[in-house]
Amino acid sequence: MKSNTVKVLFLILFVLCIVGCRQGMEANTKKDKLNNDGIIVRREIMMSDGATKLIINNQNGLDNTYVEDVSSDLKEAFKEISSNYKNKNYEWEDTITVNLNGSDGVSTGMKNTITLYNVVGGNHLAYHELTHTLLGFGNLEANEFNTSNGYFTQEGIAVYLQERLDPKKKIFPTNSLKLDTIIRYLYDNKRLIPIEELISIEHRDEYYNSNDQNLANELLWKSYVQSGSFVKYLIDQYGKDNFLKIYNSSNLEKDIKLIYKKDIKELEKDWLHNIKSNNKPLNMDEKFRILFP
Repeated sequence: MKSNTVKVLFLILFVLCIVGCRQGMEANTKKDKLNNDGIIVRREIMMSDGATKLIINNQNGLDNTYVEDVSSDLKEAFKEISSNYKNKNYEWEDTITVNLNGSDGVSTGMKNTITLYNVVGGNHLAYHELTHTLLGFGNLEANEFNTSNGYFTQEGIAVYLQERLDPKKKIFPTNSLKLDTIIRYLYDNKRLIPIEELISIEHRDEYYNSNDQNLANELLWKSYVQSGSFVKYLIDQYGKDNFLKIYNSSNLEKDIKLIYKKDIKELEKDWLHNIKSNNKPLNMDEKFRILFP
């Protein structure tokens, strides 16, 4: 009996020690700087890899709940992306700064700086922009961060991961709708842009970075939705490892045929067949949530 009691006590102490150590480790992963009102104006967080530090700047004095919300989303996104979608051709920076804004604006994810708008209310693009920062964008051989290799796979994976990790957020481009149901809507209304044009060097800026302000917002919306849905199809049907082989390609049409053994038109046909077979037309409530009906 004494022997069993000692074993039980030992196990209890062991468990308590493990829990305490974990809590201590968690406490040491973040460091906050507060102003006189107790608002977190700067937070440093060590990510799950133990090597990457995120610095969250809250210079506008947003409520601490928003800092916590963004921190939670960034930690979740970092773990998912770094574990499952790492781009072997790119090494992200050891320190990444995240600037928070409560107002409306265009969020960005650059090489070592992320700027998030619409933080108040929680409808920010933390998952999307962190994807850009961790996977890289542009001429990576020269260690540059630009749009020299186009937008299709780069925006597509960011939209895809944003939907997969937090599908209920009312954000651009989905507004909490499913990517594939939006594509079904665009297909039924004959409003889809040919994928061949979205990936072409000659036309891609017309859709992702148009100078025509009367068309820019709707074209950008369709381009993002189509990129995200098509990337989702490639990953679901052929696996993320194959997709990462074409990610950020400087000659996407050529590399798609090399990896998938089909040209872009064949894959587009397969993708649309999958959309029609597995997605019903939008109901009335969903149509009201379409950003550009």
